[in-house]
Amino acid sequence: MSGMRQVLARVAALSAATMACLLLCLAFVGAAALGWGPPELAEHGLASIPWLAVGFTPAGAILAWQRSRNPIGWLMLATGLVAAVAVASIPGTAVAAEQDWPLWLQLTLANVSFSAWSLWLILIPLTLLCFPAGRLGTWPVRVIAIITIVGGTGILLLSLADPGIDAWVAGFDIPADGPLFAAGSIAVLGDTVVASALPLLPLLFVVQSAAFVGMVVVLTARFARGDDRVRQQLFWILLSALSSVILLGTGVVAAVFGPAFGLLALLLPPIGILIAIMRVNLFDVKLVFSRALAWSILTTVLVIVFFALVAVLGTLLVQTASAVIAALAVALVFEPLRRVFQRLVDRLIYGRRSEPVYLVELVGSGISRAGDLPSLVSRLADSLKLPWLAIRAGERILTASGTRPAVVEIFPLRHGADEVGSVEVGLRRGQGRLGRPDREVMDLLTPFLAMLLQLTAVSEDLAASRGRIVAATEEERRRLQGDLHDGVASALGGVAFKIEGIRNRIHQHPREAIDLLAGVHDDVVRANSTLREVIHDLHPTELDTLGLVGAIREATASLQPRRETSDRVVTVNADPERMVLPAAVEVAVYRIVIEATTNALRHSAATGVAIDLTLASSVISITVHDNAARAGEWTTGVGLRSMRDRTEQLGGRFHAGPSATGGIVEAVIPVRETAGSDA
Repeated sequence: MSGMRQVLARVAALSAATMACLLLCLAFVGAAALGWGPPELAEHGLASIPWLAVGFTPAGAILAWQRSRNPIGWLMLATGLVAAVAVASIPGTAVAAEQDWPLWLQLTLANVSFSAWSLWLILIPLTLLCFPAGRLGTWPVRVIAIITIVGGTGILLLSLADPGIDAWVAGFDIPADGPLFAAGSIAVLGDTVVASALPLLPLLFVVQSAAFVGMVVVLTARFARGDDRVRQQLFWILLSALSSVILLGTGVVAAVFGPAFGLLALLLPPIGILIAIMRVNLFDVKLVFSRALAWSILTTVLVIVFFALVAVLGTLLVQTASAVIAALAVALVFEPLRRVFQRLVDRLIYGRRSEPVYLVELVGSGISRAGDLPSLVSRLADSLKLPWLAIRAGERILTASGTRPAVVEIFPLRHGADEVGSVEVGLRRGQGRLGRPDREVMDLLTPFLAMLLQLTAVSEDLAASRGRIVAATEEERRRLQGDLHDGVASALGGVAFKIEGIRNRIHQHPREAIDLLAGVHDDVVRANSTLREVIHDLHPTELDTLGLVGAIREATASLQPRRETSDRVVTVNADPERMVLPAAVEVAVYRIVIEATTNALRHSAATGVAIDLTLASSVISITVHDNAARAGEWTTGVGLRSMRDRTEQLGGRFHAGPSATGGIVEAVIPVRETAGSDA
């Protein structure tokens, strides 16, 4: 069924286009038979109206053939057909009167030639109101469409009742005593009630003008709210309309092709509509439009300035001198004005890509607020008029603005020698590749964006590290609370009860009091041992008595390997005299080394562990390397997490995992005197 509708639609489109072509041919055949030359053709509209038919008919037929469900093609085809009917009726009226055709046919041709133009007040605005999707959409647009139809219909009816049609037809060299004028006014509605409403004709023109303004507002709103494809389509309308205005206003076509072709520019709007719907990506229409608009504004301004200077200087100097001076003035201001207007137009269309200082300041403001990356990317995309802008870190999109098109270009973000991410730039509609100005802008901005991305990553890592530190601190506090509660507090509570028992028995049962006193002694010893363990966990006393290297050697000497029968070898390579560190760093190094060595000997098949400590350039490097072969990445457990947290808490870097010769734990911690608080 849909296939049959498609066939019928194509037949109808082809028939209407063929009819329009035949009518145009008949019009000029009739004009030739009447002996009309260029002056008569121009006087009767045959130098202008045919261009509407020539432009709208094929464009509408192609759209109706390819997009039969889109009413725009049919509206354009109707516009071209009405223009062809109007063109054919003008010489047809004269031929019919000359050859004494039936009176009703003469009256019909006369009224059609006089009133057909009013249908364009309906068809062309409706075409633009439906552009580009082929539907009116919201109710305000429908109201404007209704006003357009009502106003255009009213003008059509009043034109059919206008007695001025007599003068119009008489201009075709039709004798006034002929049969066409025998019954008085030839306006078919001249004797009806419609004629009494002729004073309302100016009001209807005002209404139609208001509807035209509404149409412009609708297209402007669609441009502002539409996606990049809709804007690209509207740019084709703007370019064709601007080109028509330039050609008509400057008279270029008339000067090149002659007066009869003065309105050849009317072909451009329907061609623009056709390309906008069928081949919107034919080329970068924005670039062409920006150049045409800038040169149009420049030309208009310079012409006004020239004639203004000639008028002013003409009162002081002779006419020739004033013209020469005005021309020199225009030549002097030409290039500065061209740059100003081109920059303004480019900002309107392409954003502020030609203003590197503004863009760098924009990214700089984002660097000062590293956490506001999404806002910066959104503002940058708006400033550059890009349909898509995204920042990636690896395969993850950190933030993006717009809708991702089919084609994007990627710019790497490098901070020093490291690639920290990339920027995805979506191409505008009609672009095969990013233009040179856009590339220059991105080359300028990528170092700053890389710095911003690095700052954002550092900020995120710092926030995560702070979270881990808070969690570790809270966990350590709970552990100490449990140790003190279950050990020292319980022991001291038992001591208190036993002392109370001793006081009650010391006089009457001294033997029992002595036994209780022995128990108190044992409880105090256990409490003291527990308390010493807690103190040791806070700060190992060996560090104060033996130093860092001595404490590590003593602690590792007591560790047992996984297999009791195997020999264990733990070597510590460090200079004890150089290992003078702040207390916090010293404790962290000790804990990391003992934890890493314990893991290697007790949780793997390692029989040898090498510990290397190096202090240079205010940085201490820790390496714990074992000889156990292990495949795959290590699972993060309590031990690894504890070592990583201790390292990052002091602003260092941590790595642990398998290597070609065994497991390895590496930590690099900066040594600062201000860090010397006890752990």
